[in-house]
Amino acid sequence: MKQINYEQIIQIAQAYYKSNQYQQVKSILQQFIQQGVQRDEIYFLIGNAHYCLDEYKQAMKAYHHAIQINPKCYTDKSKCCYFLCKLRKNIRSIASL
Repeated sequence: MKQINYEQIIQIAQAYYKSNQYQQVKSILQQFIQQGVQRDEIYFLIGNAHYCLDEYKQAMKAYHHAIQINPKCYTDKSKCCYFLCKLRKNIRSIASL
């Protein structure tokens, strides 16, 4: 059987993400995390999946981990900050209930 490389797995996870199959994204990427792969794009994508599933605490952890891995990546950092701001807004809304 042919070995699938890292880039192919990321592309598959991104395709699932674009088709709103967020549980599939998490399942695929968790395999990398369990194997000890430390790539910021894994954590950003899994963070996005958590966010879309209203799993805000897990999303925040994933985004934070991505920034720890690659703090110099401005574009991804900006995206992360955007989601964190939305996350904080949602948490405040929930807390005020």
